[in-house]
Amino acid sequence: MAAKSYKETALRYAEEVTAGKRIVGKEVLLACIRFQQDLKRDDLELHTKEQDLVIGIIERTMVHKQGEDLEFTVTGEADIPAALKELIDKKREKPFKLTYADGLEMYIVIGEGPQKGGGYSVAVKELYETDNSIVIRTELTGPEAGEARGTENSYPVLIVKTEYRDKPVVFQ
Repeated sequence: MAAKSYKETALRYAEEVTAGKRIVGKEVLLACIRFQQDLKRDDLELHTKEQDLVIGIIERTMVHKQGEDLEFTVTGEADIPAALKELIDKKREKPFKLTYADGLEMYIVIGEGPQKGGGYSVAVKELYETDNSIVIRTELTGPEAGEARGTENSYPVLIVKTEYRDKPVVFQ
């Protein structure tokens, strides 16, 4: 299995900070501006192999979880209520997270917005219940290196169906 690269995450974070989409302190804003300026320099290159290794080790070994695992089903858009499908269709042009309940079942939906090419999917890493919330942790995975991606944008969406619980959902 190839190691996950966090380069795109770092680039996206810096872009969101400098675009004002994330609220941060002055020091973080200046650091992101400096980072973006450094990326434009010809005498510097961004290498993340060592950092990716360390972050991967930390993510695999230092997992804190509190609560009971929930049973769930990943379902497709053809198997959901029409009103939920309409919501997803309206939101898919941008990343989104939403919950939808019909009284008996709860749907947790994560849309990752447009991705360049195909081969992307969203996977459930954890879904559990605490005393006061439902917690879901997901991961966007992309095509393997060298895998054909295509030219059309794809819009990966994860739809999780579980038994209804009257608790807020925390997205991680």
